[in-house]
Amino acid sequence: MQLFRNASAPLSRWEAGIVVFYSARDYRGRYRAIHRLVTDVCHVGSDVPAWTNRLMQGLAQLFDAKIVGLAWAHLPDQPGQFNRSEIELHYGFTEEQHRLWNQTYCGDDQTFQSEFLRRVVNIPARFVTIRRQDVMSDAEWYALSEVQTVHRSIGIDATMASFFVVQDLRRLFGIGVHRAWGKPQYTREDRQRLRVLHIELAHAWRRLSRPNEESQAIARLSPRLRQVLWLLCLGRSEKEIAMHLDISPHTVHNHVCRLYHSLSVGSRGELLAKALTHNQIQLLALPAAELNQFKR
Repeated sequence: MQLFRNASAPLSRWEAGIVVFYSARDYRGRYRAIHRLVTDVCHVGSDVPAWTNRLMQGLAQLFDAKIVGLAWAHLPDQPGQFNRSEIELHYGFTEEQHRLWNQTYCGDDQTFQSEFLRRVVNIPARFVTIRRQDVMSDAEWYALSEVQTVHRSIGIDATMASFFVVQDLRRLFGIGVHRAWGKPQYTREDRQRLRVLHIELAHAWRRLSRPNEESQAIARLSPRLRQVLWLLCLGRSEKEIAMHLDISPHTVHNHVCRLYHSLSVGSRGELLAKALTHNQIQLLALPAAELNQFKR
């Protein structure tokens, strides 16, 4: 039974053990659901709003999560610092909850000021899947003011994250899931299932990856221009982008004009077609080594 179809890179011994574990014990249930979700996401293709929504909905179902987040972020410039987010997508928030979350965690310099994530992104590894209790005790977690206020208000508690690092670009791609307040904490098995899912996603993205001049041109864009480009790909208008980034519509329009020039296009449709056809999937490829393992 071939679990990782056409995988372009070998798994580590530890990861292969996870696959054997799930194929022997739980393939008909949880693991099959993981494989089906990845297949569904791949079938959606380059429609960014469609595949991100399908992925987040599937994550919510697989991990009994009330809130799901995807993020593309800078690595900290110095050890111990917070990371700076370029793109954040959430599933499950109301508009008011999203506003409260951003007010609490998003600094003026685009840093995501979460103590839990600060500890996670400073772990010296290129691929990490981790539960809150792996890096913070219950006493530390529940002593945080934002947990007792924002998390209680939104109604979320148990937290788990998985991310891998694109070292050349000093960026990380992360997945986060949050259960409703009062529900059980995530288990080691949950952590393993999220890791398996992330591995399958990364292999799928790698198989779809095709290096090209357009992707290199997008990779050379400034962080702000990439942020605007992603939001355009998600179907946001210039006015909506201005509100999301807290900048003027005139500034957004100037950024869009710079994108036209940088990517040698003459229309919005041509810009989105180029960005979506060469969807930067290769920037999300699985790191080759230095995988982190948590056995507690």
